[in-house]
Amino acid sequence: MALAIMRAPSEGCNDTITNVTATVSGSTFGTITKCSVDISGTSPENTLTPSGNKCIGNIKIPSDISDGNKKLTITATNINNKQTNSSVNIRIDNNPPVKTVLSPRNDTYYSTEIPIIVNITDEFSGPKNGTYRIVQDPWKLFGFIPIPGTDYDSGDISLTFNGTTWNDDFNTDPLASGRTYYMSVVVCDNAGNCNKPGE
Repeated sequence: MALAIMRAPSEGCNDTITNVTATVSGSTFGTITKCSVDISGTSPENTLTPSGNKCIGNIKIPSDISDGNKKLTITATNINNKQTNSSVNIRIDNNPPVKTVLSPRNDTYYSTEIPIIVNITDEFSGPKNGTYRIVQDPWKLFGFIPIPGTDYDSGDISLTFNGTTWNDDFNTDPLASGRTYYMSVVVCDNAGNCNKPGE
């Protein structure tokens, strides 16, 4: 008798492992009455429920579990309290990637193009994508009354990975000379963790 886990990721995980199906092979084990889950010594929340010879449901990744390689074990129990289990290796990544903006530099003047260069590092699941946004705060009369028409917002622009860093060249045509603009960068990893502006 063996318990075969039909779906579980081998790479970085999001908050939940969905659509997990663990099947007991062999007819002598009988109907499953209970399903339990263990991830390297922790008992995560789950919705695994018995259905004939299967345990079916979702498994929530504990937010306080450390990153890295873990063993996910599902145990099936029958009406006679006989148990069988099976394990798969999974990788946990609960932390966002680290971003370093190499360009543009603070208080630097640019002409026709602004080179956007961002370094993204992620120890476990790896970086997936990055976007940036350039905005101008509205001018304010007497420091607190916004003057209409002085805002600029580029919207989110995708960065392209060039093998080392994530890059783009922003054309400065829409920007007014002599004014101050601000850039924010959002980067995400393959596990769905994102490092947002201000983080």
